[in-house]
Amino acid sequence: MIDGTWTIVQSKKKEDKPTVRETRLQIEIYISGECYNVFLKDHNVNKFMNIKRLTSLTPIKRHITAITNLSEWLQYKSLLAPTLNDPYYQVAEQSDGTIEDHSFSHEQTKAIKIAVNMFDDIQERFFLIDGPTSISKSKTVAHVVGHLLKKLDGDKEILICAPSNTAYYELMKKILDYFNQINQTIQGKIQK
Repeated sequence: MIDGTWTIVQSKKKEDKPTVRETRLQIEIYISGECYNVFLKDHNVNKFMNIKRLTSLTPIKRHITAITNLSEWLQYKSLLAPTLNDPYYQVAEQSDGTIEDHSFSHEQTKAIKIAVNMFDDIQERFFLIDGPTSISKSKTVAHVVGHLLKKLDGDKEILICAPSNTAYYELMKKILDYFNQINQTIQGKIQK
């Protein structure tokens, strides 16, 4: 633990006069003993120290929490060591529902149908959309969510995951766009 009074220089633009603030700050850094000795040699109390944020610890904390809580989930063995005959990964029975949207490819329409059928099935299942960039995965997921929200009752939930906050926000934007499109379609039918 490093404890001391530090001077923080803050400047929003290069041409602005920097704002200098002194503050008492405690920093905890977990490093090897050798790195610690080098760090202490160059960074003493009451000296300027440049601090740069490399990453957010929030995703790491979420990963650790998820791994810790994984054993509480009934299907964790299916996720960690799946087998070919595991019902958790089998395609659900086909329902009569049709998905008509000509803006999707055959594979995207198939993915939406599979997700909707999985939701109607008794067996709990895991649904994942993965693929290369620029294949409208977000739009496909938005349509899946749109179809599933119509079917939600009190004991079922939809969990949406993305590899980053940015990806999650992009996905939520697509979901909102989907509902705006649905609302405009309904308004158009009402006005006719």
